[in-house]
Amino acid sequence: MIERKTSFQPTGAAGWPICLMPHWRGGAPVQANWWHREALLASDFLKGRFMRGGTEVAAAELLATTRASSISLPDNRGVLQALGINALPQTTRGLFPNGQVTNLIRYSEDLTFSNWTKDAVTLSPLHYRYFTKLVETEANTVHGLRTSASGSIAEGEVRRVSMDVKAAGRNSISIGGYSSFSVGSSLYVNLDDGSFTGGTNAKVTPLGDGIFRIETSGVGTANGTASVSIRFGDVGNYSYEGDGESGVLIGRVQMNAGDYFPFYVPTTSAAATTLASDIRTMPGERPSDSAAEPFPGWEAAGLDNGFTVLMDLNCADVAPGTTRSPVGLYTVNNSRFIRMEIASGTWRVRSSPAEGATNVNMPGGIAGGRIRAAVRFADGVLSATQTGAASVASASAIAPAPFTRLYVGNNATLAAPWNDWIYGLQICPPLSDVELLDWVNA
Repeated sequence: MIERKTSFQPTGAAGWPICLMPHWRGGAPVQANWWHREALLASDFLKGRFMRGGTEVAAAELLATTRASSISLPDNRGVLQALGINALPQTTRGLFPNGQVTNLIRYSEDLTFSNWTKDAVTLSPLHYRYFTKLVETEANTVHGLRTSASGSIAEGEVRRVSMDVKAAGRNSISIGGYSSFSVGSSLYVNLDDGSFTGGTNAKVTPLGDGIFRIETSGVGTANGTASVSIRFGDVGNYSYEGDGESGVLIGRVQMNAGDYFPFYVPTTSAAATTLASDIRTMPGERPSDSAAEPFPGWEAAGLDNGFTVLMDLNCADVAPGTTRSPVGLYTVNNSRFIRMEIASGTWRVRSSPAEGATNVNMPGGIAGGRIRAAVRFADGVLSATQTGAASVASASAIAPAPFTRLYVGNNATLAAPWNDWIYGLQICPPLSDVELLDWVNA
């Protein structure tokens, strides 16, 4: 006998009505898109998702990268990921549009080589992550390392020295210069709390797990050799009788040209250079005249008459006095543009002289951390706002000539690398003030 079953149990425990059952109409509920509802192009660099024209695409269909060298960038666990020539400089930590950087310290991750002079220390065979442990001997003296940069330094030349350090029985480290290199008074850093004294334009950044990225600038005192000394001990005491066990952990040592640390470049037997990344959207062809457009569908969507750029990025003045640009739209000869930038200590949106050289300062100034920022051009008005803002700043601007290229993390001459993390980028038609504020403060 065939037993008939109904949607409801006639007796016993209560059953779920069909209309309340999960996905009762079949399939999972529709999920909202990860991009803004008006977006025509979108990149989520943290999760590696890319969209154009409402359809998800591969990164290579959206962005082109030109870089004639490999690059090593940390992922969201702090592990360096090696990326090949012309690879998008992206990890699970985001996109890092980089400029050119040379690390002049040889064997930056292997302190066993002879270019590292060991002063009353041994190297532990045990490693913690990417660190080497310096272990003090029992000698009653100073304990540490010394090394010299590859090549010579010119008198007056500025360089930045940096390294990652973690306490391992001793809670203080000192960094100084000698030979033809000086950091001013030696930099002393308390590895318990990151407090410091001395150095030149010194900076100490906590990286978590008791690790600090320590930086100081120095200058060539004469034409000669740039040498660095690293000493450790307890706060206020750098010459003492060691116990044969205590020390510090050191890794990712670097000396690069200039007054700030852009990013780390690992080295072996010679200085190593990472070249700049030229990142731009894959261009399209205008239906009207077959000329280039920033991406397919730009002209058809009417973006020549107005557009909005939405960005999720880290915004900090990591290089005072240096112009850095996270995004920019340019004409065919690069003479006309609208771009975001940090320049002269100001976080702003700027148009080229042909558009009136309009500068629109971001309400709230340089954020110093992760934010959302928006720029809009429409009806001869350039506008901008960012996370935490209660207003949109605007100024008149001349309508730009048709744009042909969209650069991400640089300008058209690779002269303003962002050298910081970008998490997301979206291009939309002009959004209202309310929509801008809603998005940046979401």
